[in-house]
Amino acid sequence: MSSLTWVDFDAEEQKRVQHILAMFEESTTRNELGLAAIRDSISDHFFPGTSTIHTRLRYMLFIPWMLQEIEEREASERVNLTTLRKYEGLLIDALEAGGETNGVIGQRSRSQLQRLPTHIYWYGLESWGIRIFHGSLDSYLAALRQLKQTGGAISQINPEDTEPRSFLIESLPKAPEGFLDKVDFTLRTEEAEFLRDRLSKSHRNTLLTQLSVRDYADCNYVWEHPCLSELEEITRDLLEHARLFSHLMHGAALLYGLQICELLERDDWLEKHSEALHQWTTELELGALRHWSLDKLRGSDFHDFHAIKPKVRNFVAEWKTRVVETQGNLANDPKARELIKKRERGLKGSKSRFTNSSVRRMWNGETTSGRMDFRWPQANSYLRDLANAQ
Repeated sequence: MSSLTWVDFDAEEQKRVQHILAMFEESTTRNELGLAAIRDSISDHFFPGTSTIHTRLRYMLFIPWMLQEIEEREASERVNLTTLRKYEGLLIDALEAGGETNGVIGQRSRSQLQRLPTHIYWYGLESWGIRIFHGSLDSYLAALRQLKQTGGAISQINPEDTEPRSFLIESLPKAPEGFLDKVDFTLRTEEAEFLRDRLSKSHRNTLLTQLSVRDYADCNYVWEHPCLSELEEITRDLLEHARLFSHLMHGAALLYGLQICELLERDDWLEKHSEALHQWTTELELGALRHWSLDKLRGSDFHDFHAIKPKVRNFVAEWKTRVVETQGNLANDPKARELIKKRERGLKGSKSRFTNSSVRRMWNGETTSGRMDFRWPQANSYLRDLANAQ
């Protein structure tokens, strides 16, 4: 049997690269104060395989079904890519024919679509154990002919092989007849069971897995979920630390926005940020914060893709100190203001909004308005799709 050599880097390095690229693609990534590594570590621990640019859960099946069609061919990488793009376009039309209007990737851009669903969900498919091929999409498309020429059943794995021989896990549910003509986002019962099984086997103790087998509840933040008391103690503990971190650092984002509004002399934005900062102060849980530290979120509880640098930890610790000492009254605290300025200038250099008026004028005033939710909207959408399976 011939050797398959599509992997340019080892599997762990490829996963790191793909994950980093996926983060850069996320349209809601805002990192004025350099907290992305902590935020994404928590997000990946709670909701593995997700991204802020994911929409609906059934894409985790649409993509393997499209690639299943391509696997039956024996074509070049170029032809495989052309075929995949064709299928991506057909899927948009099929979802529209099925009555879907929300969450359809590429519905507006059509042929100009840059982020194909296959690229968007590629990492998640491997994370959940649906994608067996350990490599990039380009490597996968290039390897299909070689896989076909081995003479093996490419939709299965030979236990004697040390390298994966297929994109697809063998237990993948069968695609609906004519799904590229008309389809919707509603999962079939067997599809929901398959996805729950993949979560359970790939990410057994994560928050997403635990919530996937409980009653669905719509809430703004995951820590408001009514089933939290049923979760494992270690999960509840980590969730509480994440909640406190989210609230604590939202104040830093608001003070940053307040100072930029002052420099821009935008009274309307200034009033909005002043009110938001005041509201944040009234909701502070100073007793809980006094006993909280970032060390509670370090070690094995952090997802290992993200290195949390000492400067980040120091900034969070210093910010917490200012919050506790001022009891949250930070709007006019010179030390808190200087801490924010120093942090942003250190990160952005000549692109700092504090020092670069051109960059400052491009700010839209919205990037500090929301607190970190750790991709809960995307995860909640997945849980809703699982609960509504028919």
